[in-house]
Amino acid sequence: MLLPAVPPRVSPDLAGVNTELYILKQTHEPLFRKDDGQSFQSRILTKWSRTVDSTSFTFCPNTSLVFDPQRAFSAKVLRGHLDVVTRRFDATYTLAEDGGCITVGFRQGRKHYLDFLSLYENAPSMRTDVPNVEVGLGPFQVQSLAPEKIVLVRKKRVSEGYNEVVLHFYRGPGDPNLGNKRIVDFNRIPTADLPAWVAADYQSFSNTLLKSFNLIINHPDRSVRAAVYGCMDVDRLRRAYFPSQVEFHDIKSILPVGVPGALAGKPAQSCAMPKRPQGERRPLVFVNWRTDNDRQLQEFVEDFTRRTGIPVEIKKITLSALVDVVFKRPHPYQLMVIALDAVRPDHSAFLDYIIKKDGLIDFDLPQAKVLYGRMEREDDAAKRTALVSGITSDISREAAVLPLFQDVRRFYYPKEIRNFVIGKGFLEYPEIGELRL
Repeated sequence: MLLPAVPPRVSPDLAGVNTELYILKQTHEPLFRKDDGQSFQSRILTKWSRTVDSTSFTFCPNTSLVFDPQRAFSAKVLRGHLDVVTRRFDATYTLAEDGGCITVGFRQGRKHYLDFLSLYENAPSMRTDVPNVEVGLGPFQVQSLAPEKIVLVRKKRVSEGYNEVVLHFYRGPGDPNLGNKRIVDFNRIPTADLPAWVAADYQSFSNTLLKSFNLIINHPDRSVRAAVYGCMDVDRLRRAYFPSQVEFHDIKSILPVGVPGALAGKPAQSCAMPKRPQGERRPLVFVNWRTDNDRQLQEFVEDFTRRTGIPVEIKKITLSALVDVVFKRPHPYQLMVIALDAVRPDHSAFLDYIIKKDGLIDFDLPQAKVLYGRMEREDDAAKRTALVSGITSDISREAAVLPLFQDVRRFYYPKEIRNFVIGKGFLEYPEIGELRL
């Protein structure tokens, strides 16, 4: 497959990163799954149990499994793993071993403990002799890791499936790998760069992602921010910035639908001109990291300036250069379109970059920050959602971020895959070990 960025290491610590999760889905296996969205199953335990009040959990490892030929899965390994990850969940836990099984105890009921153990960041993992590479209990392991390429190999070869996964760094529209028909997964590159032969020959499925595109409005004057927020036509801006994109799903806040507290529909806008100081005519710097929209975006900002009197200057920037400055104050922009995404419905993946000081803007949002702190400490789901609604409302009132759309992507897979089943998250993070040709 082609990747826009090759991760520097392979570890469950990075499971919150899309590309890293794709790899971990092949190399690691968490203690539990909820494939049907409701019931817990395990592929690496022979049996398990919990008490009715969820104060005690017992896990028995399948000791026939191995991380690699030198590292077996055992009760000792499981106990060490549970000791490390459970400490992050509740520091008051106890551990006991009996008959090759491990029992975890808590002072009070912990009904979400199995959900916690189902996360890929908490999957059993061991370090290897390969620098920056950990090995898990999944069907594949990393053979090599380099800045340009990662190679995964299946631990036990099969006759009717994929035995090797090669992940190449994507160099852009001129990349010769776009014509390489040995590559079968092009779902990580921009849709506009997709080779025509893939669209023609592959089966395709549309999928709405946990990914929102937003306009960051980084100006100290709230009245200027409010004018940009209220007067920038959302539909025209997103079509100018992404001229090749066809589908856009409207969202009212920075949160994509699927995250608790998110709402479908466009943000409420009211166009009012700011009172600008006499002689204050410095243009707003709008950074543009795309290469296919120069004409469309220029026409859009010229029309915006004609309507509002607010000058805007477009500044080209590469994605690599943007990454170097995007989390450092002061920022070299007043306007920037950016994607925020998550591998699961997680509020912090979208709010952290706006609320915290090392985020995307140069001013503080004190009310949102107070609510965010309360949200982080709240265990009740309904109360957390109410606090999230207050945070997103404050971000809108302060005109800090204008939501543009939730991403919808068409995923393409070879027709020769015989057992392709669409399930929750499968389109974006396929388990290659399950596929049969």
